[in-house]
Amino acid sequence: MKNESLLEVLSNLISQHNDAFKFATTSSTFSENTTISRTLLSLAESSHYCIVDLVSYLKQLDATATFDNQVSIAEALFIGWTDLKNSMGFESDEELLIAAKNYYDKIMTNYSTLKESQDALNPEINELISLHQTHLKQNLHNLENLIEE
Repeated sequence: MKNESLLEVLSNLISQHNDAFKFATTSSTFSENTTISRTLLSLAESSHYCIVDLVSYLKQLDATATFDNQVSIAEALFIGWTDLKNSMGFESDEELLIAAKNYYDKIMTNYSTLKESQDALNPEINELISLHQTHLKQNLHNLENLIEE
């Protein structure tokens, strides 16, 4: 994978984690179920952790690299819509959990795609990807268990 392409993939992962972080932190306040709120906050914490790692690695590759640390317009609209539905009582805990799972499934897909091109990556990024995947898989497992309940 070329350095420029890697920078783009890392920047995309940062953006996705930002969107997921914002959604999870906002959604955690919607549920009256403490377990669900804590799970969503745990997901947000995981995204924050991943963002810090990814930004650090991105800056190691290219000190002048830029990344979007704002929620995308589409995600801002989705989060706003979720907030509106919740304030009117139309958003259930299960819908929040499914939406959160969708965010993290997309992120995991991008990590898998990045890892598939690992032959061109250095061991440091491979280790970082594996660490993030392991951590996020555990959170996804917890999320799936709550959805099944």
